[in-house]
Amino acid sequence: MYIINDASTLNVEWTKGRTSGPDDNCGQFAKGPDSGVYFSHSKAPNGPAFYLNAGEWEAMKAGFRDGDFENL
Repeated sequence: MYIINDASTLNVEWTKGRTSGPDDNCGQFAKGPDSGVYFSHSKAPNGPAFYLNAGEWEAMKAGFRDGDFENL
């Protein structure tokens, strides 16, 4: 994983999660290079974005599916 300091510098099409609300719950994702994924907060367009490579993204999705993060 690495950090991009300003998400607005990325030439990507962002997709917000369907549970994103009008207030603070606004996660967004975009396809990155080599099947990786960027994610950021849509309310902070000039804020940081994070990039997960394909393996990291698959591991994160599996963790969500398997309930690994339920205690957070």
